[in-house]
Amino acid sequence: METFEEICRKTRSEHRLSRVEAAWQLGELYPNEDELLSLLHPLLADGDGDVRGTAAEALGKIGAFQSNAIPILAEMLEGKDETDFNARVAYALGRAGQKASAAVPRLISSIWDVDSHASWAAVWALGEIAAPAKQVVSQLMRVVAQRDVSHRLVAVWALQRIGRAAQAAIPLVKACLSDSHPILRFQAARTLGEIEPTWKETDGQSPLFSDLPQDGFNAGASGDSAAKSKNENGMDLGVQAIEDIGDLGPSGFKQIPVLVGLLHNQEPEIQGTAAEALGKIGYGSSVAVSELLGVLGRKDCPVRARVAWALGWTGKGGTEVAEQLARFMEEVQGVTHPEIEARWAALWSFGQVAEEGESKVDTLVSMLSDVESDLRFLAAECLGSIPACAKPVLPHLWQAAHDLHATVRNRALWAVSKIEGLGLE
Repeated sequence: METFEEICRKTRSEHRLSRVEAAWQLGELYPNEDELLSLLHPLLADGDGDVRGTAAEALGKIGAFQSNAIPILAEMLEGKDETDFNARVAYALGRAGQKASAAVPRLISSIWDVDSHASWAAVWALGEIAAPAKQVVSQLMRVVAQRDVSHRLVAVWALQRIGRAAQAAIPLVKACLSDSHPILRFQAARTLGEIEPTWKETDGQSPLFSDLPQDGFNAGASGDSAAKSKNENGMDLGVQAIEDIGDLGPSGFKQIPVLVGLLHNQEPEIQGTAAEALGKIGYGSSVAVSELLGVLGRKDCPVRARVAWALGWTGKGGTEVAEQLARFMEEVQGVTHPEIEARWAALWSFGQVAEEGESKVDTLVSMLSDVESDLRFLAAECLGSIPACAKPVLPHLWQAAHDLHATVRNRALWAVSKIEGLGLE
């Protein structure tokens, strides 16, 4: 293992991957070191985007210990015309937790950014910061009422993170129980379990899926259609049109052949957007799942993270899907942003689709020891969502409750409270 001094020297390396690794190591392993700000500051102006983004995320991890990192991040959130970088800065502020409260106004502005990646990250960050609660809740309610389903999902999740202070949102969250997207219905039920004192997470769930189309889910996605990337009128579909199809939810299942064809488009943005839309309309569709798994298995695919994320929308995919996602997490290693993002997406989807049981629990427990704290806190969160079979994991969660990173500690304690039935607020 490298010493702190050796990692510091790597921040000045001529090799970009060494600088990326150094920034990640500093934020992940030494977030409470006083001299980190001076070490990371030059990397924020690095000529490589991944170096800058990794340094920003490291600042977020440091921000949970050192509040003087927050103004630096908040300033970077404004005036930057870099889609990926802005998203990573917003995410970093979320990792700083309540210490980033002063950045809430800037994050609120970012919610309505035209770039969906950056605005999604800003919504997530507001749920993590959760202060000032009243101001944050009102903005999250606007997102639930006005944005696309990806934003609605993360906003409803963020309201769950805020807990009882989000009771003003109860009517809006209850309305999500009849949303066209099953995964949003599930999340709404979980959120109500946190913010509505008398709500039980099983309330209202039995009829939630009675309106989903049962016929034709698996029709029309032949190999011939997979080679096409045009709609019925012969016009190329743009990104916005593909996103609109995804927002239809399972009722748009007749568009599955169109999206399957677009999975083979040569343009990564089209391909990734099609994958996400296919997941959103493909709930319960074996064709959608099969096609997405096929693309996930291609190591040369530039949008595997988005494909992995899309699989989480397709419902209980059975053992094969869960096993492939688990193998994917093992296969993709490294600390660059694409690698961490891909593993995070796969872990999230694994938590959604894996059948509850010993195998699922074992995989999630193993992720509590991952080198990346983002994956550790997500694993703890997933375990807290399956309390019925998670009793044996309590020792592992208590160990995670002593993690170096506050985000991991908080998720682990929340999971323990769910499993033990303590109802931590």
